[in-house]
Amino acid sequence: PLPPRTLESMESFDIRRPVNEVRMCGGMFSRLPANYEFPNAGVYDLWIKWNIRDDVRDIPPLKTLHSKDFKFLDSKSKPDGSKRRASRLIFSDMKFLCKRIETAATKNGMDPSDGSSENIRIIYQQVWPLISEGLGSGRVTQHKWITLADKLRKKLKRETDEGLSNDALLFVS
Repeated sequence: PLPPRTLESMESFDIRRPVNEVRMCGGMFSRLPANYEFPNAGVYDLWIKWNIRDDVRDIPPLKTLHSKDFKFLDSKSKPDGSKRRASRLIFSDMKFLCKRIETAATKNGMDPSDGSSENIRIIYQQVWPLISEGLGSGRVTQHKWITLADKLRKKLKRETDEGLSNDALLFVS
């Protein structure tokens, strides 16, 4: 339990700290705006949104959210009118990919809990080449994150099935 707040402790409370309001979207509570759409870009863009708050659109770092925060999207049609994949599955893919980056950063002596934009950028630059190795030909930096999450899952499954060394399984934990 947290200690009770005293007048002295209230003086150190930062009233300017960003707090996301809870909104009603599609009949469900969410900390996301009603017009939110999942990131549809590369891994770097997803990594930034996973770690850094978007003050302009009032979106918290995606890592602070839960799959229930995205549930309202299931009742919305996609902008192009095509069928939408379940939001819990998309969130799972985002979390999977970003957790691989966090794990690799930690194993390489970096601190992913330092959410400064500079640190987040450095982690991506140093760790993503290690993770993306063997994900296919071409420039993996130009693929959308969802494609790379799928390729990474398949690569890890293949390595597990083949019983490769612990080094090959570096990003499984």
